[in-house]
This record gives sequence, structure tokens and C-alpha cells, in this order.
Amino acid sequence: MAKPAPPSKKGDHHKRNAAHKKRRAARDLPKTNKKTAKNRLRDAERWLRRLETNGADPEQITNAQKAVEELSREKASDEVQRKRIDKEKRYAERYRKVKFFEKRKVLRRLKRLRKEMASDSPPHDGKERLEALEGDLAYVSFYPKDRKYVGLFTVRGAEDARTAKRRAEARKLALAAAAAAAGASSSSSSSEDESDGEDAFADAGEASDGEASGDFFLAA
Repeated sequence: MAKPAPPSKKGDHHKRNAAHKKRRAARDLPKTNKKTAKNRLRDAERWLRRLETNGADPEQITNAQKAVEELSREKASDEVQRKRIDKEKRYAERYRKVKFFEKRKVLRRLKRLRKEMASDSPPHDGKERLEALEGDLAYVSFYPKDRKYVGLFTVRGAEDARTAKRRAEARKLALAAAAAAAGASSSSSSSEDESDGEDAFADAGEASDGEASGDFFLAA
């Protein structure tokens, strides 16, 4: 005869829930109960089969077929987006150290060059070098996330034409992303300044109205 299961100890349920939450956080899954496109597509296909089996109205079957087609497209789009996000995470983890050391090297060179330009005898090609180093910094900071990283500093003589072409394409995209980010930050700061100016103007108007009313009562 099988032995009965021992009674559960107090707190076991809480421990199981904590372990489940930990595993879910490790998988980076959402905490909501919203169904994915895959599950909704499966439900729609089941509903369509049920309608066809029970001999439902052609209009209902047509609507169910349209829903299945729409959910199929949504599922395909979600899968493409998920693969892209997984690739970006994988590349970010793979090239994290390389980008860190290259960024630190570029920042050191920038600091040294700015110090030289601020001295009594600045270099004649300081502006060109400064522009190139700022481009290198944008290259490392805004490198396309869905591409394999091509390092800035390679062994002399070990670079081929294909690597140079990939670096040039990535540099072009990185500079465009840096310019877009700078434009977005400048527009947001200008909008904040305008709102602050409007508030200051309104406050000044209220203050002037208050002063005028005070003068009126004093005169009275």
C-alpha cells in the first residue's frame, strides 16, 4: 500500500510561487496575463473548426476566416520582432566588452586632443582630428544593434575590403542615429524652454495685474 503524501509545511506554497516568479524573471517574460498572438490564433482556428463542423452561417464562417488570417499576419510580425530583439540582446552581450574598451580609448584621445587645442600651441589639424574622434564616439555609442560589431581598432594589415565596407556602412548609420538623437533632445529642450517662457510670461502678467489693482486701491 502506497504511503500517503506528507502534509505540506507552512510556507511551501509561498516558496513555490517565489521560485516560479524567479524563473519567469530569468526568462524575461511579461507579468501580464495577456494572450499572445499564437494563443489567440489557436483559439480562432478552434472556433472556425467548430463553426464548420456545426454548419454555421456562411457569414460567421467568413468572419472567422478573416480573423484567422489577421491573427496569422500578427503572429508572423510578432515572430519577426521577437527574433530581432533576441538578436539585439545577443549582440549586445557579445560585444559589450569590446565596445566598452574602444569607447574608453576614444574618450581618452578626445580628452588629450582638447587639452592640446586649449594649449598655447594648438595643432594645425585639431578640428579635423576632433571631428574624426567625435565620429568614432558616435560609431561606438550608436552602432546598429542588429549588426555584428566591427571594431574601430584592428591589427594593421589584417583588414580586408569587406570589413572596411561594413565599417563604413555602420558608421553612416551610427552618425545618422546620433544626429537624430541630438535633434530630438534639442527639440525637447526647446519645447521645455518655450513652456517655461510661457509660464513666466503668465506669472509676470498676473503680477502686473496684481500690482495695478494694488495701486488702484491705494489711490482710492
